[in-house]
This record gives sequence, structure tokens and C-alpha cells, in this order.
Amino acid sequence: MSTQFDKLEKCYEYCKTVTDFIPRVGLILGSGLGGYAKNMKVVKEISYDQIPGFPVSTVQGHDGKFLLGYIGKVPAMVMKGRVTCYEGTLEDRANRIEQRRQKYSEYEQKCLEEIEQLTKQRDEALEKQEVKK
Repeated sequence: MSTQFDKLEKCYEYCKTVTDFIPRVGLILGSGLGGYAKNMKVVKEISYDQIPGFPVSTVQGHDGKFLLGYIGKVPAMVMKGRVTCYEGTLEDRANRIEQRRQKYSEYEQKCLEEIEQLTKQRDEALEKQEVKK
């Protein structure tokens, strides 16, 4: 299974094959901000679904593409339509669920260990009280 960095690097490598544009800034346009892209002189569009392994935005109003171009004189990359945490591939979602389950299990185990320790301390204190009587 690849790490997030590996997946990101593959997406980046693909983008380098379709453009040599190098942005200096990046913007993410979510709901209600898509119109800001009209301020750009766009030189290249890359749809999310063209990028191998990149999640596709399914939220209405999120166009799901990278715009490469200029805002004024500044070379910029704009995500027109962000991808939300509940989107992505089934594998990504399954991995997030498993990570949460593991964290919950670790927390549950720590709680059980703490309860066991506190119970032992209580029993020892009660035993000492019995000995004093």
C-alpha cells in the first residue's frame, strides 16, 4: 500500500508530463469561490479525473480541475473545486476508517490498563486498611 506522499508524488509526476508551467502560489477554491478563477489568465487546465490516483470532487459546484496560469503577473495554480475528506477512492476511505479503528483500539487499551492499575492500587489500599485493624 502506498503512502500519501507516494500517491502525491505520482500525481505530481503526471502533471509534469502535461505541462512545464511552474506556479509560485497555490489557491484552493471551494463552494462559492469558483468565480475567482475568472481573474486568471489560464494557460493550462488539468481535470482531476485525468490525474491517475487523484480523487475526483463530487460536490456540486466544485469543478474538479487545476487551473494553471497568472493572477496579475504571479504564476499560480488554482484548485477549482476542492476534494473533501469524505471523497476519494474506496481504498482511501477504508484506510481512514481502519486508522480510526486502530486509534480507538489503542485508546480503549490504555483506558483498560489505567482501570486495571487503579483497581490494583485500590485493592492494595484496602488490604493495608485491613492489616491495620
